[in-house]
Amino acid sequence: MKEDNRKIKIVIGDEIDMSEEVLEVFDDPNKAYDKPIRTIYIKPELLPSLLSGRKLHLMLRIRDKDICMTDLAVTLKRKLAAVSRDVRELEGHGIITVEKRGRHRYPKLSGTIEVLI
Repeated sequence: MKEDNRKIKIVIGDEIDMSEEVLEVFDDPNKAYDKPIRTIYIKPELLPSLLSGRKLHLMLRIRDKDICMTDLAVTLKRKLAAVSRDVRELEGHGIITVEKRGRHRYPKLSGTIEVLI
């Protein structure tokens, strides 16, 4: 697997947790360099949907492989429409990106993912 220096931090929390991190960077802008490329704040009640078992399996498959959506659906033994829906949701949160090559779409992790509770 190729080394990826980009990091995504997923924080299970609320607006207060987000405000504290933003204020920390405002107080000392140099601390921004210690932060991951993207921080995603998720309310606890949304966690089961965003990081469901099926979405985690999907992320594990694309972590090490260059695989198009159709082949990914076959590998996961799921319908293409369901995989596409999950990919769109994860892409909307910035957890993955999708590269188009001709008629095919290739999902990729946006970086190394760290989950904090």
